[in-house]
Amino acid sequence: MQQRRDFYYKKIKGGGSLMEIRCPNCKTGYQVPDEKIPEEGMKVRCSKCKHVFEVKKGEVIYELEELQKPEPQPEPTAKEAEPTPQPQPTAVEPPTPQAPKQPVPPAYTADLEDIPLKFKRRRTVNAVLGIFIVIAAGAAAIFAIWQFGIKGAVPKTPSVDVNALYDEAYELFKKDTLDKYAEAADKLRRALSVKRDFAEAYALLSMCQTHESEVKRDSALFEQAQLNAQKALELGQNLVLPHLAYATIYVMRDIYEEAEKELLEAEMRDPENPLLYAIRGQLYYKQKKLDEAIKDLVKAADLDPKLASAHLQLAMIFKEKGEYDKAIDRVDKVLAVSPSHYEAIRLKRELESIKPEEVAKEEEARKPEERKPTEEKPKVDEFKVNYGKAKSLFDRGRSTAARGFAEKAVSLKPTSCRARTLLGWIYLDIGNIEAAKEQFDAAINLAGCSEALYGMGIAYKEQGNRQAAIMYIQRFLDTNPSGPLADEAAGLLRTLGGSP
Repeated sequence: MQQRRDFYYKKIKGGGSLMEIRCPNCKTGYQVPDEKIPEEGMKVRCSKCKHVFEVKKGEVIYELEELQKPEPQPEPTAKEAEPTPQPQPTAVEPPTPQAPKQPVPPAYTADLEDIPLKFKRRRTVNAVLGIFIVIAAGAAAIFAIWQFGIKGAVPKTPSVDVNALYDEAYELFKKDTLDKYAEAADKLRRALSVKRDFAEAYALLSMCQTHESEVKRDSALFEQAQLNAQKALELGQNLVLPHLAYATIYVMRDIYEEAEKELLEAEMRDPENPLLYAIRGQLYYKQKKLDEAIKDLVKAADLDPKLASAHLQLAMIFKEKGEYDKAIDRVDKVLAVSPSHYEAIRLKRELESIKPEEVAKEEEARKPEERKPTEEKPKVDEFKVNYGKAKSLFDRGRSTAARGFAEKAVSLKPTSCRARTLLGWIYLDIGNIEAAKEQFDAAINLAGCSEALYGMGIAYKEQGNRQAAIMYIQRFLDTNPSGPLADEAAGLLRTLGGSP
């Protein structure tokens, strides 16, 4: 008996079609290009179970094993087994024998494993289409949110107010305790994670780390403080806090000269900054200049009463001077700002433990000194101070800042050759050539101002007056053939075409 199998055809790219067949033995499915099947059919072998069967174009598959089996004959029933009389048939001429039909041999036998197309179920295609639809819908939703700004579609990350973080950190810094320094540093790091060019935050972070490293004796933390101070100065040279950060570092390391320079820079930028006076008061205290320290620390505390470090430093100075009531008053102000300040608590206990009779003895011991006539303090040489500041700033390339101090020095001492020469160099550096020539000319008319000759030569060179430049530079070399500027002047003279 023949078994019937249906074939399915589908179009493929480039023309033609695929015929889907299934092994009758193991039911494995395959896809076979239609052109692979000849018209007369072919035998194929299943690559899975090795069963051989025949494939023909059309809608029927004939299995070879079933074609070779004879058709089963139905068994006769009992009734049919009894012979029944039949009428004798009339003679009929026997049919002419015909040659049996030979089956058409298939063109070739192929293994289905040679045909690389495996049957794919339609549900796989449906799944892929479903995934594609989901992805497309998601992309469309994202595009709509981006294009039209659907309100509330995407939750926004709460913004960080870096200025508020900085203000909070500064308030913590003023409490002057180790835990508050650490807490302030955390807030400043958060602010810097959002705003990387926040110079004041770097500076305040450096100051927190400097104080913290001093208490902990942590050299690595101190190095980090130096790096943050450097970063602050790179980002904001014209700001006051980076210079105060460096001043704090220098004071902690007893580098007093550099600390004074940084404090001077800070004072020029913000003369009413309370931290400026607190740091300078600490510097004076380390230098044993107690009166100057008290003056600056009092001003710092007046400018910002919540600056605990200023009150504590004053308390320590008053204790050294034996003025215990004033010391206790300052300690109380520290504790009002920072109740857990360990150093203030310890100092107050120490002050309260001093017996009244000991206080009386110390006051009695100081009375003879108080009765002595106080020596008149020498007056401050304002010319020297202003000239020194101008020279320091000019040497550091800060001509604009140095100008005011130099002009003040010249006004205080118009006959000063060095002050006029310095002012001439400053004017020359900032591009005011005529003003520079005026100062150099005044200095040349004073005795011992040969450097002004060289300055005048430079001024004429800048104006393009080559002959005048050569004349003044030659006069300078005649006066100073081996001075500190002689080599430079000789080289310039050769450049201009003169002969040294």
